[in-house]
Amino acid sequence: MKLTVKRSVLAGMGGFSAVIVAALLISGENREIGVFYLVFAAAFLLLNFLLFLPALKLRRRGAKAGATVLICAVNLVLALSISIFYLQEKMLFYPSNSVDCFEQLQSDPSFRKISVTAKDGTRLSGWFRPSSETGKAPLLLYFGGNGQNSSKTFSGFLKQGIFSNFSGYGVMMVDYRGYGYSEGKPDDRTMFSDALDVYDYAVKQPYADPARVVPLGYSIGTGEAVYLASQRQTAGLVLVAPYYSGQDLYNSMLDIFHGPMTMLIRYRFDTEKYAPQVACRPLVFTSKTDEMVSWKQSEALSKRFPSGARLELIDGATHNTYFKSKVMTGEIQDYLTKIREASR
Repeated sequence: MKLTVKRSVLAGMGGFSAVIVAALLISGENREIGVFYLVFAAAFLLLNFLLFLPALKLRRRGAKAGATVLICAVNLVLALSISIFYLQEKMLFYPSNSVDCFEQLQSDPSFRKISVTAKDGTRLSGWFRPSSETGKAPLLLYFGGNGQNSSKTFSGFLKQGIFSNFSGYGVMMVDYRGYGYSEGKPDDRTMFSDALDVYDYAVKQPYADPARVVPLGYSIGTGEAVYLASQRQTAGLVLVAPYYSGQDLYNSMLDIFHGPMTMLIRYRFDTEKYAPQVACRPLVFTSKTDEMVSWKQSEALSKRFPSGARLELIDGATHNTYFKSKVMTGEIQDYLTKIREASR
């Protein structure tokens, strides 16, 4: 009877481990991650045997049951922690490409396909829509949300007439790694460094005035926009639905990253860390009906800028409907116009 119980316990734990390992292997998308999961699987099974074998030798039934419950709890915490750590990529990033929109822009002479080479050699792809002005013109660098790609975004801006709010500005959007036709995989470190490479590429072009560059960030792209404005000279900064920190961004999707759980945060996105280094006065938009990024996060971030920030609440806007607001796009147009006229 005792032998049967031992075998049942070990078989149960082995099955539990196999299920967790299978789930992790399914989430792996390349050989490097797959190898890590296999190593983790071996270590996970070894841990079970090392913990369970001594526990099974306990004579008291209560002690044995308590040890079994404790070991199961340890296994569950470890499995959940590893799963959360490695599934964060799927939580934050939604790489996409829109072939139809790409072909549409390719056939439109008012758009130019561009290619930027990052410092590590990764090739990034995107689009540029020139200003109607001749010579060096103001430039708007757009950093999109985690589900946007440049082809679909610019195609949507064209259909919705949003480009008219950027009058006098050239508009550029370069896809994050893994998005559109950009190479690589996205993460916070490369997204921030790529923002600088995009800026450095843009200001060297004959159509851009380096003294009149304005980053416009939306959602996850607000981190890149703030970082860029903290490291390079920008004439202004526009933020739509900005988050305060990576921790707040994570908790807006899954509210568990508190206390010791913050150690599992894989992508830091320390926006608030760079805000005090921004010289210009940003224009910030948020909404009390934004279901993804709380307006309190945006308000807290706006207080971190040394020159202050103009914080605007957009009534009724949800996270994906900000650019449908005529109030917001009108405010952006006024902000950009003042920058353009002041620098003439």
